[in-house]
Amino acid sequence: MPAYFKQNGYKSPSHSTKGPIQYAFNTPLETYHYWQTRPEVIETFRTFMQGHFGSKHINWLEWFPLQSVIISGFSEKQSPYLFVDVGGARGNQAHNVRSKFPRAPGIVVLQDLPSVIEDGANIHRDIEKVKQNFFEENSIKGARAYFLSHILHNWPTDESVQILKNIHDVMTPGYSRILICDLILPDQGVTLREAALDLGMLTLHSGMQRSKKQWRNLIERAELRIEKFWMPPKDGDGIVQVIRDD
Repeated sequence: MPAYFKQNGYKSPSHSTKGPIQYAFNTPLETYHYWQTRPEVIETFRTFMQGHFGSKHINWLEWFPLQSVIISGFSEKQSPYLFVDVGGARGNQAHNVRSKFPRAPGIVVLQDLPSVIEDGANIHRDIEKVKQNFFEENSIKGARAYFLSHILHNWPTDESVQILKNIHDVMTPGYSRILICDLILPDQGVTLREAALDLGMLTLHSGMQRSKKQWRNLIERAELRIEKFWMPPKDGDGIVQVIRDD
């Protein structure tokens, strides 16, 4: 890390292909693409993510009022899609939503890259699987909610803006929402865990954990607006609730 930052002028990486991982392994590939060249690594990562979301930490669905914020406002006249789990890997979040709200109207969707979707096993039978690169315009238009869990912390600012704009362009103004499940850091006095996760995102992906101010700046650049920061009851991920006004 010291050698990387010395060479980089002690600045945060500007792109996902210009970070510490690329420097250390002498590769021009973004981290996920690099891992694809090493199947044992990507398989371990997917298993880790599945275990992480199934662990004993408080799941966002235990405290976030999805029924009142999203489900009760669903309108099939707007779109048949209720909840789109963007970049949802093996579908834990989509599965949890459909399992917790089995009678909720609308379609629950899992989106990820073709290689991930094709590998998906044991996905809830009522979840629709869609192949999607989130660096391209989203194929599902006008959904009630687009869910980004641990996505944006993996990417530096410009690429995060692009991910959001690709959803912005298919949102129905005033109706669709983006729910971002990620850490919401204080401006000062982060915990050791939060600092370690921030350093981890920087090291692995040229990304970052974000404070409220940083979230606001990011969302505004994508021509969206934050409706509310939902803070968790204990340490953990919060929810950034985002709307498109026009």
